[in-house]
Amino acid sequence: MSDPSEIVPGTSCAPTVVEQGSRRRRGKSRDPSRAREELGDIETRLAKIELHLIDGDEKIEELDTRMEELDRGMDEFREEMQGALNQAIDKVMGEGESLKISFSNEVAALREENRFLREELDRVLGKVKDMEEQMSLVRMAILQGSVVGAATTSIAPTARVEVPKPNAFHGGRNAKEIDNFLWSLEQYFRALGITEDARKIDHAPLYLADTAMVWWRRRLLDIERGTCTISTWDDFKRELKKQFYPENAAHEARAKLRRLSHKGSIREYVKEFMETLLEIPDYPDTEALFAFTDGLQNWARLEIERRGARDLATAVSIAESLIELHRRERNPSPRKERNEGSSSHGKDGSRPYKPKEGHHKVQKEDQGMQRPPLSCFLCDGPHRARECPKKSRLSALIEEREEDPRPQREATIGSLQLCALKVEGQRTVEPKKGLPFVQMKVGGQEVLALVDTGASNNFLREEEAKRLGIPYEREMGWLKAVNSTPNLVHGVARNVKVRIGDWKGTLDFFVVSMDEYQCVLGVDFIDRVKAIPMLFANSICITEGGGTYMVPVLRGKPSPSKTLATMHMEVQKPSSTTTAVVQGKEQHGKGGYSQEWTEGV
Repeated sequence: MSDPSEIVPGTSCAPTVVEQGSRRRRGKSRDPSRAREELGDIETRLAKIELHLIDGDEKIEELDTRMEELDRGMDEFREEMQGALNQAIDKVMGEGESLKISFSNEVAALREENRFLREELDRVLGKVKDMEEQMSLVRMAILQGSVVGAATTSIAPTARVEVPKPNAFHGGRNAKEIDNFLWSLEQYFRALGITEDARKIDHAPLYLADTAMVWWRRRLLDIERGTCTISTWDDFKRELKKQFYPENAAHEARAKLRRLSHKGSIREYVKEFMETLLEIPDYPDTEALFAFTDGLQNWARLEIERRGARDLATAVSIAESLIELHRRERNPSPRKERNEGSSSHGKDGSRPYKPKEGHHKVQKEDQGMQRPPLSCFLCDGPHRARECPKKSRLSALIEEREEDPRPQREATIGSLQLCALKVEGQRTVEPKKGLPFVQMKVGGQEVLALVDTGASNNFLREEEAKRLGIPYEREMGWLKAVNSTPNLVHGVARNVKVRIGDWKGTLDFFVVSMDEYQCVLGVDFIDRVKAIPMLFANSICITEGGGTYMVPVLRGKPSPSKTLATMHMEVQKPSSTTTAVVQGKEQHGKGGYSQEWTEGV
């Protein structure tokens, strides 16, 4: 049960308290102090109830306020949503109208374009129809030999083209001959306008002869029996190649191309090479270039490599442009000339002796196998050097340069061959004798240098080094001439820039004390510049760096006294000792000298 002292909020408590008090008075009397306590408790509870009621009223008012705010927010949100919806609807309606207008414009443009295309198609179809009619008229005119025009035009004759007929095929087993025959037949049929396979098969046997005709007759019998069928042009070509085309034609052509070599003239080699190459299908150009150059002779192959040919066509054009120099036939002996001038028979009527053909042929073949191919070291031509037509011209040119003291621009030549070609005429010049000297320029000043193959190094007189202003480094060493006391080496001048003729470069010189010569160029100079002394032609050929420089040689008169022919020089270094020993003989007067040399390290 609930406590009777608890009071339910919102109900009246006064009657209940009075009733309870009357009952208690009726039942028994209470203590006044206790009654006061209960009354105080009741008042306290009433105060709490009032406080709760006041708090509830405040909360209710707060809820009412919030509800009003929510109502106002809902109204504002409803208005905003309605405005946004109206705006979106207006925008969508506007875009829809614009799309509708643009779509209608595009549809109208497509309809206009479609109408234009239909008109253009009708016009093209009309032209095609007219062209078909014209083609039919042209075809009829070709068949009848005249052009049939409209009713108002007249008939005009056409110019006929004479088509040459292909050569007959006799049945030879040659791949090139069969390919040429089939190709000429196809070109002939194309010129006549024959496109049907049946007509081609009917016309092709007319150009068969000998063995090929017999083969076709047997094929016709096989066709009648039903054992063979040739209904298309490709079948005819396949059967013809099956019967006559060699199976290993390409292999034989490759083997022939590998064995082919340049023995006769270049033009004959080029012709035979190209004919063999055309028999090989799909032959790479790089391999063809290698095979072509490999079969050439050395001088022709080197010339093609020098010009840098990268393909077969360029190599063939270069090879055909080369000029071959054939060996000149020797003059017959006077006895032979007398015999040729006289009658073929002797005085007694007997015939001259003729060797047997078989023995003579074998002897020539043996000689051809033993002899190597001729090659001239001056011009790389197919002849001996003593028979070179440019040898005498070279001597004449050098003699002209010695007689003319003025410097000529023609001295700047690039090769020995061009130098010889500039000379007109041919004459024999007696070469001068004496020691060979060359003009050498050092720092713009000239010095006369002796070319001595008996000297091991290059030597320069101390006075000339000071005059030319050539610096040199001190180095321990000595120079010993034949039958003389050793002399100390003053030093070594390294990388001295010199010019000899058209050649420019650097040389090393040993600065020494000499009596007769200003400068001596020894074996070191010849090895360094790759020089070829040609004293019979009074010149020296320098081949350094792939170029060719011809340097004229001045021949001096030999001294009546003894002249040093060789030099002995020893250079001593702190770390090691290198000794170059040269032993030789002396030169006396105008006589020549011989030398023997040894070198030890």
